[in-house]
Order: sequence, then C-alpha cells, then structure tokens
Amino acid sequence: MSASAASIDSTSEVYQSGTKYLLADLGGGTVDVAAHEVEEGGTVKELRFASGGPWGGTRVDKNFVDLLTDILGKTLIENFKRECTSAWTDIISTKFEASKRTVEVGGKLYVEFPVEFHDFLRNHHDHTFNDLLNKYHNQNLKYLRGSLAIQYPEVQKLFEPVFKRISAHLKTVLKDVGTVDYLILVGGFATSDLLMEYLTNEFKELRVMRSNNCSLAVVMGSVLFGHDPSQITARRAKFTYGVESVDFFDYCLDPDSLLYTNNAGRELCSKRFFKLVSKNEEIPIGKEMQKLFRPPQPDSTEVVVNFFKSVSEEPRYTNEKGVSKVASMHLPLPYTERGLAREIRVIMKFGETEIKVKSEDVSTGSSVENKLELDFLRGH
Repeated sequence: MSASAASIDSTSEVYQSGTKYLLADLGGGTVDVAAHEVEEGGTVKELRFASGGPWGGTRVDKNFVDLLTDILGKTLIENFKRECTSAWTDIISTKFEASKRTVEVGGKLYVEFPVEFHDFLRNHHDHTFNDLLNKYHNQNLKYLRGSLAIQYPEVQKLFEPVFKRISAHLKTVLKDVGTVDYLILVGGFATSDLLMEYLTNEFKELRVMRSNNCSLAVVMGSVLFGHDPSQITARRAKFTYGVESVDFFDYCLDPDSLLYTNNAGRELCSKRFFKLVSKNEEIPIGKEMQKLFRPPQPDSTEVVVNFFKSVSEEPRYTNEKGVSKVASMHLPLPYTERGLAREIRVIMKFGETEIKVKSEDVSTGSSVENKLELDFLRGH
C-alpha cells in the first residue's frame, strides 16, 4: 500500500472540525458517494446530495462471466446455468467471490471449478476445459489442478473497467464540491486491495482511507447514510421541489396547449412548476420553505395541491421531462366570498429523513398535512 493510503482505526483523525471528505459506500451492486464537512461537536453537513451508480463488485462478476462465455461459448454457459444451477452459483458467488476479495496487486486470481462442471463438459462436449482454454489462445489464462489461473494482466481487465466508472463518478463529485481532505471507503468492495491501489493512484491529492475496524465501518457507512440521521445538521436537496400552480400566460414562452381562461376572464398558464427548493440547495434540518398561492377560480371550494420533484434546477412545467409527482393533498375552501383574493399557504419542512408538507387556508386556519419519506441516497 502506498504512503498516501491508510487504514482508519479511530474516528479522531477524520472528525476534526472543518474536515471535508468523500464517503464512498462500495457495495456488491452499487457504489454511493456522499460529501460531508465536519462541524463543531462532531456533527456533519452535506456538501452535495449523495449519488452513485451500479458499479459495485457484481460488475466484476459480470466481466468474469463474459470471459467464460468467450472461452466456452454462450450456448454451453446457458445450458450449464440451467442444468447445474447450484454448481454455477458456487463458481460465481463462492469461488470467484472469495478470490476477487483476496487477490493481491500484481498477483494471480484462482477460480476452482467443481466436479459437476467437468462432468457437464464430458457429457455435452468433445473437449475438456483445458482443450477449450488452449483454443482461446490467451497466455494469461492457465488451467491448473482443477482451477482457472488468471494472470494479473487479465485480472486488470476484469477489474479496471469498474474502477474507471467509480473514479469518474468521484471526479464528478469533486468537481462540484471542490477541495476535500479524505476519500473514505466503506462496504464489502472496499476490501479489494486492487481498488484501494487504483483509487490511491488516481487521487494522489487526497488521503485515501478504509477501515480495518468493523465498528467504525458501521459508524461511517450506516450513521452517515441515514440510520442515525441526527448526526446530519444540513442536507443537500437531490432534486428541485415545488408545487403545481397557474400563472399569467406568456405568449412568448408558454405553449398554447397550456392556455386556459378562468371564470374571471384571466388568461392563465396551467401546470406551472413553482419552485420551493432548488436541486443541491443546502437545507438545514428543520428549515421551512413557504409560498403563498391563490385559488384558480373565484368560486373554488377546494384546491388540490400537488407536490413535484425535478432533476432540473429550473423546471418551468410539471409535465416536462424529468418531473414527477411526489404528493397530493386536497384543501377545502368552503368560504368563497373573497374569490381570488383568498390565500393558500404551502409549507415544506425538511426533517432528518422526511419532508413534511402542509397546505393552509390563511383566512380560516384550516390545513391538511402529509409526509414524504426520504432516502437521501436514492429516493425522493
């Protein structure tokens, strides 16, 4: 391991006020990255909404399966998977998985094949595994005493495409948040020495660290990713949030399909997205966002308040690409004497793991409420 890489055995080194770090949760299926800054008292705030993708350890498994398919042929592999399911699972989920976790930088990777595999070849093919391997003409692949021995150049071909995707996403996050002090790796895929070496070389300006302490991995991987959200004092909105309303129609901007005239003769644009929170906006836990609206018709006895989210920072309409509804509430407006002068207050309050949404008739005080459960990593 290079000098800039290290293992964490206590939180004291990282949890200094003002420290900024990326926390990468490297699982089997996915990789998720958060950016945090340590505050006074040991709490943290998000510097960017958490994000990730399907670049976990199972992507290496897929590359290995693709290699076997090239050697043996798709038909043989599919037949073996169907007829000898448990043996196939043993090869990928047990034998290859164990070797994948323990292979060293510069070392070979050995995958043992069960007796069922060799029996299957004898019954369905004229050649042995070694015969097929020799026909493949790859000097980095050898068959030794019942195991496929993969030399390091070929090992790199299995791993590095996945590493490159992880690195590219980390660079995207760094571009958004600027300078940080540490890159901290947690999760099962973080045990890979190959991944550790690759990221250490890719991010020489950072201290790349992983935990040898299982309890610390739980603290950093679980606490900061939502299981103990009290440690987070401020979140970053993963989406732009807002409500659907109407506004004066702009003939230069708005499509004719959204033009309508209300009972008071006003030309309005429907399905307008009124923003309450912008994507990636820092939101202190407990902060309220409010906005006043008026009913669409002077004689409306009820309004439906629809809450939406968008992947765009500046959505204009609720029916545009990347916008989806997250909640809907019906607010009674029984008193119509004030017509369009009536006011409706819409409130969004951000909690630790949820957004509380409330719609209120300002004149009567009557209100309706709802909650949106949040997964700050992948959900709303």
